[in-house]
Order: sequence, then structure tokens, then C-alpha cells
Amino acid sequence: MENKVLFRSFFISGLLTFSGGVAMVPLLHEELVEKNNLLNSKDFYKFVGLSQTLPGTVGLLLACFVGKKVNGKKGMATAGLATILPAFVLMLLLSVFYQYIPDTPIVNGALTAIRATAPIFVLEAALNMSGVALDKISWKVGIVGLALLIFIFNIPILAVIGATFVVSVLQSVLSYVKERRPKK
Repeated sequence: MENKVLFRSFFISGLLTFSGGVAMVPLLHEELVEKNNLLNSKDFYKFVGLSQTLPGTVGLLLACFVGKKVNGKKGMATAGLATILPAFVLMLLLSVFYQYIPDTPIVNGALTAIRATAPIFVLEAALNMSGVALDKISWKVGIVGLALLIFIFNIPILAVIGATFVVSVLQSVLSYVKERRPKK
């Protein structure tokens, strides 16, 4: 049962998502968390964050994380296959029939409409994730601070990402050391 839900959810999201893995998040959250209760929101958004952090495609990484959590290696293989299958088939068909697709206003309009929906899916995913990820006031203050650094003080984004990485590593090390201290 779980593998059927995983396959259906990731296949449909892969079929309907033209802007990358983050655009899959709202549909997958609704299917996997809200409708089928295969995992909770916190775990789901943790996997979304990990998928965005690691190298590779967000959709496939997310499928592997969620699939493994839900049904082990079989779930991971099922969700991964379901994610890449629509893109593979569509690219195969487009490669074969590309020369026959006319360059008309209707085709161009359809492609423009597809591109226009991408930011909406990404915005919805960001808003949904913020409710889970930004559960502390310090996170909210940090986000506002980063936005100020980037947009008002024109600090290069790469410098902000690098500094955020260093702070995150230091915070993780301090947290680890604090946990390892003997209790008094």
C-alpha cells in the first residue's frame, strides 16, 4: 500500500512539475503528509531541506529520503523511479518528435504558462516550510538580518552563504560539545 502511494504521488508530481524539485513540495506534502499520513510535516520538511543542501536533483533526493523513511530500500527505489520516469518518457518523446512541434503562438503560450506557474509553486513551498522551519524567533530574526545584508547593504550572496555555513558548523560543534559534557 505504501509503495503504491509513494509511486503515485512522486509520479504525478514528477509529471506535473516543470520547474524543479521545490515546486513538487506542495503537492507531495498534501499527498504524503495530509492525505495518507505516511510521515509528519517536520520530517517531510527536514527531507526537503536536506534535498536542497546536497548535490543532485532536489526531486530525486527528496524521493529517496521520503521513500527510505516510509518503506526502506523498496520505498526509496519506488519513489526514485516514479520521480524520474515522467521526465525520462517526456524527454524521450520530445527528442523523437521535436522536429514536428510547430513554432506557433499556441505552443509558445503553453510554454510561457508552464514557466509562469513555477514561481507560484516555489513560493507556496517556501511559505509552507517556513511554518515548520522557522519555529524559533531567532530563525526569523536571522532571515530578516540576512535579507538586510543582501538587499540593503549589498553584501555578496556568496559571502553571506559562506558566513552562514561557518556559523552553522560552529553552532553544531558547540551543540555537540554541550551534549557531551557530563551532567552535574
